[in-house]
Amino acid sequence: MEDERLPVRMKCTQHSTPKPVMCAFILFLARTASAQIGYTNQVKPILDQNCSLCHSTGEHASGFDVTTVASMQKGGSKSGPSVIPGKPDDSPIIQYIEGKRQPRMPKGLPALSAGQIRILRDWIAAGAIADTAAHIQTKNVKTNPISLDTTATEQLVQALFTNDREKLMVARRNLRLQQLPAAPIPPGTTLPINNPIDQFITAKWAQAGLDKKTPALSSDVTFLRRVYLDVIGVIPTIEEAQRFLSSKQPDKRTALIDELLNRTKDYAAHWTPFWEEAIGSSTTPITGGIPNHGNYRDWIFKNFASNRPYDIMVAELIDPTMPGHPRFDNGNANGTILKVGYILNNNHTETIQSASNVAQVFLATGMKCASCHNHFLNSEWPQARFMAFAGLFSPKDLELIRCEKKSNQFVPAKFPFDVSGIPESTPATEEERLRYAAALITDPLNPRFAKAIVNRLWRRYLGTGLFEPIDDFREDRPSVNPELLDWLASDFMRSGYDLKHTIRLILNSRTYQFQYDPTLEDRFDMTRPAEPRYYRSPALRKLTAEQLLDSLIVTVTQKLEPEKRVYLDKTTTALSRALGRPASRNEISTARSEEIAVVQSLELLNGEEYHDLIYSGPILDDATPEHLYWAALSRPPSPDELKRATEFLRIKNYQTNPSSEISWIDKDLPGVRTKEQHGPLSRLLVTNKAKPLQFGPKDTLFAEALIDSQDLPKQITMQWQTVGQDAFVYRASWGAKYIHPLPETGKWVRFAIPLSELTLRSTSGAITGWAFDQDGGKVEWGKAGIIIAPTNPATELRGDLLWALASSPEFQYIR
Repeated sequence: MEDERLPVRMKCTQHSTPKPVMCAFILFLARTASAQIGYTNQVKPILDQNCSLCHSTGEHASGFDVTTVASMQKGGSKSGPSVIPGKPDDSPIIQYIEGKRQPRMPKGLPALSAGQIRILRDWIAAGAIADTAAHIQTKNVKTNPISLDTTATEQLVQALFTNDREKLMVARRNLRLQQLPAAPIPPGTTLPINNPIDQFITAKWAQAGLDKKTPALSSDVTFLRRVYLDVIGVIPTIEEAQRFLSSKQPDKRTALIDELLNRTKDYAAHWTPFWEEAIGSSTTPITGGIPNHGNYRDWIFKNFASNRPYDIMVAELIDPTMPGHPRFDNGNANGTILKVGYILNNNHTETIQSASNVAQVFLATGMKCASCHNHFLNSEWPQARFMAFAGLFSPKDLELIRCEKKSNQFVPAKFPFDVSGIPESTPATEEERLRYAAALITDPLNPRFAKAIVNRLWRRYLGTGLFEPIDDFREDRPSVNPELLDWLASDFMRSGYDLKHTIRLILNSRTYQFQYDPTLEDRFDMTRPAEPRYYRSPALRKLTAEQLLDSLIVTVTQKLEPEKRVYLDKTTTALSRALGRPASRNEISTARSEEIAVVQSLELLNGEEYHDLIYSGPILDDATPEHLYWAALSRPPSPDELKRATEFLRIKNYQTNPSSEISWIDKDLPGVRTKEQHGPLSRLLVTNKAKPLQFGPKDTLFAEALIDSQDLPKQITMQWQTVGQDAFVYRASWGAKYIHPLPETGKWVRFAIPLSELTLRSTSGAITGWAFDQDGGKVEWGKAGIIIAPTNPATELRGDLLWALASSPEFQYIR
């Protein structure tokens, strides 16, 4: 006997061992097994991924539609019914898939695997039943048994009797973690390791025959700069560098990692610009009549400063019922009041953009191309599957609009990934849908959420991800080290979604601490996505604009002032744009380009802002060559470097030019003066656009005044306007609540403010307006102007040396 429906084509002949009764029993078992094949959870995903690109409701080539069992049994215009229940060999869909009819399907894509074909054959052999997802889940899909521990049960009971959604979420998380499959066991190795990460990495070396020679660890100098830039985003001061390098403690690297992670404000400041760009944080609610997502800077900073669990942070962003959900007012967009927030759903376009943004950032899944048609490059994403996901971010199910053409077909909202044990019915209201979406996205059994973030951490610190591209996690392109990715994700979830826990683990591994070797460096090539990566060397990484500019400031001042870090500056400059900092955040971005553009080289060579940052630094006043090397490169110069630097700085018979003073405001000087009085607040404003006040980076602004000792002002503020500006954006204040106290009263005194304390640089042009504001009191103003700093040829040469060090690859890259 022979039955083509058997999954392995078993045959009974007179020469075969089994008797006819045994053959009948095997046939019964095979048919019983085939009857367990479920359409919704096993067959439909295969069709969606491989066939719906051309044969779906919106695009049914040859009139054939695979989106329902009924449409497949109806068939298309060429071959009649495609699925014939009970007869897989006679079903055209099987004939085309196996290549017995041409062209082989799916056309132009990889052939289905033997396992996928077997599932389709067995399902047709069992009658091609159109089951329901609920039936399959409860009867046919095996899930991990739940084994509740006492703590998880108590947490759940307590949470159910409170209104605290965060407590309920933590209880649910702990309950679901008990269903999580066991993590891969770190493989054994004879090579030196620091933690399980190294075990997974060296196992791949052994498989490839690369375990004969272990890469060298980085030097202490290299590790020091690498870990400072990676954790807090700036290089160390001279004192910090010398303290670490002189330490003899065997565990000083681990101690330094902990020390930097405990600098919570600096750690949070380094993460903030990344997440501002990832979630589209904006300082304005409306841009050009289009609503923005809102300003999340403070929310991001506080979350990272407190090391908030990552799943709770993400849920807060999406779920409006979470206690920490950041709320924003409605915005007026050209007379129309529209919702402003992270999830925008004022219209169809905003809704699908919100869904694709969430998928990109938190699931590392590129769905955007499936928003108006089936994904051309990833058959895993037909448009209908994406629209079902996008419906979770909308008050109602979404219409299938293909390339701006309405279909009048509405797709029921549905989470796109198989997550065991979740409710099948989708909530009806917008608030409930967002809560449902947040719960499923952050669920421990969601296969992508934890893997997406640990892969981002891996790429942030090693230079290339365990899967690439970083925002295109897909089923047909496995990770280069799937065991490590699974282990990291499992460990991260079991740590309570503690980002610092996983960061500490990565930074303490030998893999992270290897020296940079360009011959061993991994690279991702989009034309060869399956090429292995072994992580025997970290990748060379260009400093971000914030890292570079903050490190320059630390170099020349030898201090890190949190309130003056570059990410807090709302202005955009030619230098910051050339270094990769976006002028605005209209597009969601999780990575900046590593490419070097000509404009960046020109800014480093000729840019005034870069020049001012270096040449106005107080370190140049009396620094030795050794001091400059320590400041810029965190190390002493080599003997040859010291010799060359000393010769370069040796100048004979030079003269220092003394300082000089220029008055710009006086009773005898031209200028338009206006006075304003608003209750106790008064202003004297002087403008002179015809003759602007030029200044240099080391100059000092001054103003003379007589303050009445019997009638003191609460506060005095000076503000400056520069060429091309309408607003006064630069200011300094004196008073009891400010850094600068009020000067002596009852006599003429001089206010002085160095330009280095302001954000005024030579790139700002020249001063065209000067405002004197006071809160109450009586003040008489005299002349005002600028004190030009003395020039010293030796200082200029030290600046040249520092410029060369700061512009070197050793400073500009993380090695």
